[in-house]
Amino acid sequence: MLDIIKMTLLTWFTIFFMIFLFVGSSLWVLTSIWWIITNTMIDRDIFLLMSTSLSFVISILVIIVSLNSSEK
Repeated sequence: MLDIIKMTLLTWFTIFFMIFLFVGSSLWVLTSIWWIITNTMIDRDIFLLMSTSLSFVISILVIIVSLNSSEK
């Protein structure tokens, strides 16, 4: 039972980390373009908050969709 829990947590952490890398790099490009156009830099704390929360929301949506899928 403990092995199943560990494997599940490892799987979802890996999915979250992959989503976080994609969202972080995409958001970095978008905020860099924003900085070039408007000359307004986004603070690193705001950037990390946005990328982490967006990654968390996407990973929760992935979990919900996978739980509701008919294929197992």
